[in-house]
Amino acid sequence: MLVYILDRRCKDREQIAKWLREDKRINSVSLFDDYYTLFQKITIESPNLCLIRAGDPVIPCFEAAKLIEKNNPNCKTIFLSDSKEYAVEAFEISLYGYLLLPGDKSKLYKIVFGDR
Repeated sequence: MLVYILDRRCKDREQIAKWLREDKRINSVSLFDDYYTLFQKITIESPNLCLIRAGDPVIPCFEAAKLIEKNNPNCKTIFLSDSKEYAVEAFEISLYGYLLLPGDKSKLYKIVFGDR
């Protein structure tokens, strides 16, 4: 599984990337600070999963999710957020999941892999 993470907040981003890299089901995790670079990469190599920070004024999370879905309808998109504020709208655009931060490994795996 190829995973892209769009998030400028390094603490959570680095921890989530570490947890994903520990799982053998993940082939690669790439980190992006801005959505322009993410979209350039998506046109070259499309991911199976994208995690996008919601609530960062520099990252247009809903626009990013819609563009990812347009370019790759099979890609699962999960929002990462410190707030429940974006959850309803996120699921209205058919988001795959929503991880409230600070998250933990078991919650992340449950969303990504359906682990119990």
